[in-house]
Amino acid sequence: MSWDAYVKNQLIATGHIQGGALIGVGGGVWAKVKGGDFDLLPNEDKKLAALFKQPPTAFTKGIWIKGVKYMAIKADKRSIYGRKLSKGLCMAKANKCIVIGWYNENVQPGNAATAVENLCDYLVSVKY
Repeated sequence: MSWDAYVKNQLIATGHIQGGALIGVGGGVWAKVKGGDFDLLPNEDKKLAALFKQPPTAFTKGIWIKGVKYMAIKADKRSIYGRKLSKGLCMAKANKCIVIGWYNENVQPGNAATAVENLCDYLVSVKY
């Protein structure tokens, strides 16, 4: 299965994620599916990956996606979540990659987080 298929079939298909991506732990986009306000601008992948090296910086610097700043509401070595009005994003770090899911105002944040965390758990289980 391609990395794009993981994003489409394991994130978007849940109905809880409208846009998503897989990036390497040092940056580098593996796959991405645009949706709504979600897209990654050049170098945002590296900046997102860097947040996992010092998660508390997400609270002070914010989380930037497509040039939009999201306020961090959770940040630890495993997961970083952010909100911007009624929209949000969830990121979870596996061994070699970071799963990113963006959701809109029609989604319960907990459902979006579950979709992202479940894919991350699977990738960890298969050594990614």
